[in-house]
Amino acid sequence: MKFLEQAGVHPAFIKLGDIGIHGNGHMAMLEKNNMEIAEVMSRWLTKSLPDSLKKTK
Repeated sequence: MKFLEQAGVHPAFIKLGDIGIHGNGHMAMLEKNNMEIAEVMSRWLTKSLPDSLKKTK
């Protein structure tokens, strides 16, 4: 993360176990609870992206 920060990126680290999602490996989208993980990612993107990059309904 320090490398990204020095390059001007503001990374976020979300430990899935800390938010109640357990038993995952490195292939998150292939896990049985992949929809839970996708929801976390979607919420993070919605919060993190600038308004100019967000789709409007």
